[in-house]
Amino acid sequence: MGNPIINGDMIECSMACTLPPGVPQPGPLVPGPISKIPNLLTILPTCKVMIHGNFAATIMDNKPMVNIKPFQMSCGSPANLSNVNATITATIAATAAALGVPTPMHVYTPCFPNFTAPWIPPKTCTFIAGNSAIDKTSIVICANGGVVKISSASALRVSVSK
Repeated sequence: MGNPIINGDMIECSMACTLPPGVPQPGPLVPGPISKIPNLLTILPTCKVMIHGNFAATIMDNKPMVNIKPFQMSCGSPANLSNVNATITATIAATAAALGVPTPMHVYTPCFPNFTAPWIPPKTCTFIAGNSAIDKTSIVICANGGVVKISSASALRVSVSK
């Protein structure tokens, strides 16, 4: 298995924006660049398999607010309902302030991950507590439209034998 993922490895989201959360931005709603501020992946000690002194990750380590905390940036996804609702409210307020002149605004809200499926693992035969292990090539898809990937794996290649 190449580069297994362990507790504390860094992840990033394709829909993370560098815009401050909640600040109205004039212009089109465009997803931002990949996060410049990575997030930490948290692996709970449920499977009790350790690599380099940290718990190993499996495809089921995708729980929002448990394994994957909100990113410290805004969510730039047009599919994020928080963005849509905040944008409508900001546009109405800006149009009213402009005495009826249409003033489109876009608001990026904080990132709150929302995963409906497990990590997509590499083609591997490595299992931990009955679940496939994940490595540096694994991704997980957010319901808001983002793709979360591993930005840095701290563990080296691991060989397991009976």
